[in-house]
Formats: sequence, C-alpha cells, structure tokens
Amino acid sequence: MRSAFWLAALLCAFVTQLALAGTNAGFSVTLDPSEVRAPAVGDQIDIAIQIGGAVEAKHALVTARYDSSLVVFGGFTPGDLIDGLIAPPGIPEQVGGSLTEVQSGGTQLGGTPGAGVGLLGILSFYVVGALSGSDGLISITEIQVNASATDADTLTFAEGEFGVG
Repeated sequence: MRSAFWLAALLCAFVTQLALAGTNAGFSVTLDPSEVRAPAVGDQIDIAIQIGGAVEAKHALVTARYDSSLVVFGGFTPGDLIDGLIAPPGIPEQVGGSLTEVQSGGTQLGGTPGAGVGLLGILSFYVVGALSGSDGLISITEIQVNASATDADTLTFAEGEFGVG
C-alpha cells in the first residue's frame, strides 16, 4: 500500500512537470554577432536573434539590459520566424544608475505560427559613449516564445551571461 502511494505521488509530480512545460520547451537561441570589437560613438549595433526548435511560435518577448551612458536602444525589427509579427516599440526603463532595461518583441495576429529555425528579429542599438576595453555592452536577460497567451516558454540568463560585448 505504501509503495502504491509513493508511485502515485511520483506519477502526479511527473505529469505536473510535463503540464508546466509549454509547446516550445527546449527552444534554443543564438546571437549574431556574439562580440563587437571597438565600436565608435555613432556606430549602430544590430543583434540578430536566431531561434531554433520552435514548435508553434505566435508571440515573442526579448529583454535586454545595457548601460545607457554607452548605448541607446534603436528598435526591434521582426525577422522571418513568425510571419506577420507586429512589433510595437520597446520602451526603455531605468533599473538603477545608468543601467537600462528594454522589453521588445511582438505578436502575430493571424497566419501560420512560426516553427523550426528562423530569425526572431534584430535588436538595434546606437553607441553614444566612448567605450573602454572592459565595458560590457548589451546583455540579453530573457527570451520568451509563446504559442498562446497562457503557453509561454522562457530562457533566462544572468546579466552578462548572454549578450554582446
């Protein structure tokens, strides 16, 4: 009787874990470029966000943190992964000192959801301050791919762990 209880408890935990994983669980991300060498004031930095392993992508959200005394957010341009992605402008917000965070991305209002591998979009920034060799530039801290408003899968990264700099 006791082993049947534990077996039932383990089965419930396993089923619950499966239920929490969304449609796009296990998707992957790469950034291009992964490094920017010696950008000068006035340069534009475009970061292509490539997604792999999408099953059904209808919405996406990218969170980036950066030092606004060095770079400013220019915008997000949708790629080819999610056809018809409508991307409102991200609104940068100060999160401490000159550290700024922006959330950008978009949603698909109709059409076939994105699947497989493709370009989610391009984040653009402009260099506004002189950089030293040790300055970090831009950290991508979160990327979310959604199949619906209630079915989201998220990759989270520590500041400086995943980004361009």
